[in-house]
Amino acid sequence: MQPFRPAAGITALILALFVSPPATRAASAPGEAAPAPDSEPGMFAKALRMVGMDNTFEHQFGEGFFKSYWKANPDMALAIGEFEFADRMVVPDGKSRAKAIGRLNKWLSQLYRFDPAGLSDISRGDWYLLDNAFEAQRWDLTEYREWEWNPALYDVATPFAILLRADYAPLEQRLRTILTRLEDVSTYYAAAKQNLTQPTREHTRLAIEENQKGLVILRDELAQRVAASNLRDSERALFARRIAAACTAIEDYVSWLQALDYQLEQRGARSFRIGRALYEQKFTYSIQSGGTADSLYRRAQAEKEALHEHMAQVATTLWPKYFPDVPAPEDRLERISRLLTRLTEQNIGIPRATVAAPFVIPAADAAPGEPISRIKAIFGNGITLEGWSAYTELTKIESQNTTPEAWLLYSLASLGAVCDTLLDYGVHTQDMSEPDAMRLLTREAFLSEDAAQRKWREVQLTSVRLVGNFAGYSEIYDLREKLRRELGNRFDLPRFNAKFASYGSAPVKVIKDLMRPALLAQSP
Repeated sequence: MQPFRPAAGITALILALFVSPPATRAASAPGEAAPAPDSEPGMFAKALRMVGMDNTFEHQFGEGFFKSYWKANPDMALAIGEFEFADRMVVPDGKSRAKAIGRLNKWLSQLYRFDPAGLSDISRGDWYLLDNAFEAQRWDLTEYREWEWNPALYDVATPFAILLRADYAPLEQRLRTILTRLEDVSTYYAAAKQNLTQPTREHTRLAIEENQKGLVILRDELAQRVAASNLRDSERALFARRIAAACTAIEDYVSWLQALDYQLEQRGARSFRIGRALYEQKFTYSIQSGGTADSLYRRAQAEKEALHEHMAQVATTLWPKYFPDVPAPEDRLERISRLLTRLTEQNIGIPRATVAAPFVIPAADAAPGEPISRIKAIFGNGITLEGWSAYTELTKIESQNTTPEAWLLYSLASLGAVCDTLLDYGVHTQDMSEPDAMRLLTREAFLSEDAAQRKWREVQLTSVRLVGNFAGYSEIYDLREKLRRELGNRFDLPRFNAKFASYGSAPVKVIKDLMRPALLAQSP
């Protein structure tokens, strides 16, 4: 059977074997006319033009671009291990947002000077990643405007923790970098309070928790490292003053948030649900699938029903083995749940020792350190990576003599991704209530109460994030099956997997446009 596939139906347990394409065409016999070349006239000139365009593109969005990008986004740079501008703290006020929008407009203008059709496959993927990243960041600042309603965005402690714990330089050098950043903490939180015109209660409470943790980092961890350092006495004294001032600013922010939370409780607050319009826009930028959130939701609904039916059939088959003297419940969800509990009690899972290692999808196509490689490493589509991870689980279970128990547990994992999609979309666009969400998660996705509560909290604090696994997997699976239908017995599964992985973390919709012609051309 084939759980977690398009809802057209559940078919065989293992996909049919795929044959390799025919051998390369034999040479012409003596006296025969040579076969016509496969390439069109002018291919060398076209290739040279493409190389020139690639070089220009790589120069435009190479080292100079990344230097300016990290300077404008020092916290993001710290998170991925770039420390050149570690002493900078961007104060999140209107002036900094206006500058950010201006930079994004400039970078988009520079990007649009390149026609992606004139770039190589690798550079074309990078072009689309940059285009989406710049447009998404501009949309976030101008339309989504999370800076107005999410107090948890404002947290100075995380960059300080990174600088304390990353051994990229001697301790004293890192402490002096922190000393410079500390100077702007008070101004930073003053701007945060000015920004927050319509906060949600859920994000307000999260911000209180996170900033209280930040106080511990400054008062304890930072103070201890300063005491153990070889800083001069004058630097130690300055540190003491700036740590005290920073802690006062954080305490003031926390107190302000606590008072705000009480006011929001009394007068009402903005909903954490972002609504259908913003959800569809965020889905477009985050998922980059070419489809809509609504269509993915409807597909997930059908997939849930197909998975439940499949799992119920497997549970019926296995029931006498695990409950030899007990009648199977009529309710299919109860039947599945009880069997899953029994498998858990007996520590039965998917056998992994016999599974071949999956393809590893690279984060970038160019050699380490090259600009093109950096684009995919930094702006790569995480949904492609999530989907590839789910897809490789399918290829593992397809490649072995799978037991019904293993299929049931694989289906359970697939069901989790499907129900995550239903939860995320239902909560943010259809006002799904907490009781309905808990019913979906515990009765239909078979989660424990604790796991369901954690999922409910996550969906209140994030949006679109929970749909990534199912969205990415569905696109990869659909592409594979489309090519399998088109190529018939010429379809080569290992070639498909290797070719897909070669495109790195480009969006699947871009990989599809690049990969389909390539595989069709290679399979005469």
